Amino acid sequence: MKELPLVVCSLTVGLLLLSCSAELSPEDKILVFIDEMQSAAEAGDVCLLMENISQDFSDGLGNDRDDFELLVYYYLRHFENLVIIKRVESIVFTDSATAEISLIAAFSGEASFSDIPSQKTLDVLEFEILLQRDSIGDWKMRYAEWEETSVELGFARALERQ
Repeated sequence: MKELPLVVCSLTVGLLLLSCSAELSPEDKILVFIDEMQSAAEAGDVCLLMENISQDFSDGLGNDRDDFELLVYYYLRHFENLVIIKRVESIVFTDSATAEISLIAAFSGEASFSDIPSQKTLDVLEFEILLQRDSIGDWKMRYAEWEETSVELGFARALERQ
């Protein structure tokens, strides 16, 4: 229950930013979307995450939206105290309704499997994500692929791109 205030606060800040400032750039709107997804993941809120996934989603492994939901559910249910540190590498708009995002994210938490004692874990992934606006103008994730990398390699690549 400790995570609920964090999620509410994060979503409120995101909504305030969107409602109070009609001057947000398209890039800033994408960053708000990414922050909301991060907050939902850290809170373990699969439903909120899936609200932001397109009905025709697919990933680099050939999963559809339903398969992806099971993958997210499994991952989030087995990690307690999940913390995500991200770095957005690039946001490229291919048109006004489509954006390609590259980011690196480190996921840290305690693995909690029933037959294994709890252990601290750190996963570092590089993501390529495609967002598209839906019929009412909200961003939805339509495609994602990711690759596991090491902390050193992932953030070394990030530094090279600067």
